[in-house]
Amino acid sequence: MNYSALFSTYYGLDWISFLLGVAGMILLTNKQPSGFLFSALSILFAAVVAIMAHQYGFLAANAVNVVAAVRGFVKWRK
Repeated sequence: MNYSALFSTYYGLDWISFLLGVAGMILLTNKQPSGFLFSALSILFAAVVAIMAHQYGFLAANAVNVVAAVRGFVKWRK
C-alpha cells in the first residue's frame, strides 16, 4: 500500500475536513457556538474534495449541510 498517497491524494484537504468536523462536533456537544464555524470550514473543505474527486452527489450533500449549519447558527443566536 502506498501510504504517502493516503495523505497526498487530495493535498490533505480530506483529512483537514475530517479533523475540523470532529472538532466542530465536540464543540457543539459542549454547547460552544464556535462549533458551527469549525463545521462550516469542514464542509467547505469537503466540498473542495468532492469537486476534485468529481463526486457531485457529495457536493450536493455538502450544500445541504451548509444550509443546516447556517440555520443552526442563526437559531442558536436567537
